[in-house]
Amino acid sequence: MSFDLHQTFQDVMKIKADVMSGYHIISGEPEARTHIQVDQFCIADLNRPYKGPEKGIRPLADFKRYNVIELEGLGRTLSQGRFRYHVGRTLVMENPAGKPSRQGQIGLTILTVHKPIKLLAIDHYSFKKVEPWKYQTTVMEDLPVTIIVLRELQKVNGGEASAWLQLLEPDPELRPTVWSHILGQDLTSRERFKKTMMEMDEEAFMTVAEEFRVEGRAEGRVEERIEMIKNMIRNGVKTAIILDVSGITHEQFDKIKAEMESGS
Repeated sequence: MSFDLHQTFQDVMKIKADVMSGYHIISGEPEARTHIQVDQFCIADLNRPYKGPEKGIRPLADFKRYNVIELEGLGRTLSQGRFRYHVGRTLVMENPAGKPSRQGQIGLTILTVHKPIKLLAIDHYSFKKVEPWKYQTTVMEDLPVTIIVLRELQKVNGGEASAWLQLLEPDPELRPTVWSHILGQDLTSRERFKKTMMEMDEEAFMTVAEEFRVEGRAEGRVEERIEMIKNMIRNGVKTAIILDVSGITHEQFDKIKAEMESGS
C-alpha cells in the first residue's frame, strides 16, 4: 500500500512538533505556504518549554526561534547538491519580503532516511556527530544545520518523541518490524500511533496487530485488547477489519459495542 510520506510527515509535525522539540510551537504562518514551499516551517516559543507527560529524548531539541524542516532522501541519499538546495531555501526564509530579517534566529533540520556518508565527509562543512543518528554544522556563522538519519534513529528506544519520527519508515517491508518496536514501548499516545499506522499502511498495521493479539491472549492483556477494540470503534474502523485484527468473534464485537453505547 502506498501513501504520501511527505503529507504524513507534515501531519505528524503539526500535532507533535512540541513533543519532539520540547518547546511550545506557535502555529500558523501563511508565508510558509505562499512565500516559498518547504516541508515544514515551525515557530518555537523558546520561553515556553513543553511540559507534556511524554518522556524520552527530543530529536528536535536544537530548534531556534524559526525553523525550516525538510524531509529528504526517500529513494536516494542526501547529496551535496540537495544539501545546498535546502540551505539556499532556508536563507530565503531568513529574509522574508516586507518583514524583519531573521538572521541568527533561524535553523534548518533535514530528515534523511539513509546516512549521507559522502556529504558528512566533506571537510568544508565540518559536520559534528552529536548522536549516532544526528549530525550538525554551521554552514554560515549564524545558520545551524542539523541532519537526522531516520534509519539510525530506528535503533533508539527513545520514547514518545523519537517514536513519531521512527513511524516514518518508507519501506513497506521494514514497516512491521519498526512499528512493532514502537508499540512495544510504554507510550502515552499509543492509541494515536495505532490510528496513524492504520491510516498509513493498513496491511503493515494488521501484521503488527496480529503479533500483539497473540501476545494478548496471555492473562493480564485482555483489558488492553478490549480498549484497543473500543478505540478502533471510536475511530470508525470497519467492523471486518476490527474482527480480523483483534481475533474476536462477531458476538464478542457486538457485546463490546453494546456496552459502549450503554455507557457501562
